[in-house]
Amino acid sequence: MFDLNFTEEYDNLSAEAVLKFQKAVTRLFNCTYINRIKNDGLNWDDDYLFIEENFKLFQDYFKFGGYEVIFNRDISVISVQSQFSSARKKLDKETTLYVLALRLFFDEKVKEFNGSSTIVVRVAEFIDKLLEYGIRDKKPNLQILSRILRYLSTIGILGKKGGKWEDTDTLFMIYPAIKLLLPSERLDEKLKLIKGGQ
Repeated sequence: MFDLNFTEEYDNLSAEAVLKFQKAVTRLFNCTYINRIKNDGLNWDDDYLFIEENFKLFQDYFKFGGYEVIFNRDISVISVQSQFSSARKKLDKETTLYVLALRLFFDEKVKEFNGSSTIVVRVAEFIDKLLEYGIRDKKPNLQILSRILRYLSTIGILGKKGGKWEDTDTLFMIYPAIKLLLPSERLDEKLKLIKGGQ
């Protein structure tokens, strides 16, 4: 049952809070995942903090459209998901393989840095991992790679720290949201894509 007080709560927001609400709603629809940490690796995301503070308001609003806002406290990620599978974007095989490599690389770095989830890598390092994990048998086309990395940054999986995606020296963050896009229970299924060949 929807909370009939949603309109009342919304009407009680200040003009500034209404703008913050609208901005955060738009961002959630556009990117799916909002991570607490910004891509500078130091500061917290304003939209994340606003949603956290007004979480029930966001839950009630998204329910009207058949969406669920999920507060993943353990990894500090807020995500939105439609109850209709037709609204969920399907990833092509190439993107899925890159997501798999990013997830494996993320897990490897978390262990290396004793549990820290602030993972920053270079595009060149990621290319090396694509080869090491057997996802690519030769260096990938930089245009295809940059297109995939750019897309993953728009949905909140990666955060570029500067430079161009085509530049192998560019640093980027792999956000904890990667654990939601590719949960542990689906890793084995996706690893079969590598074993099955390209």
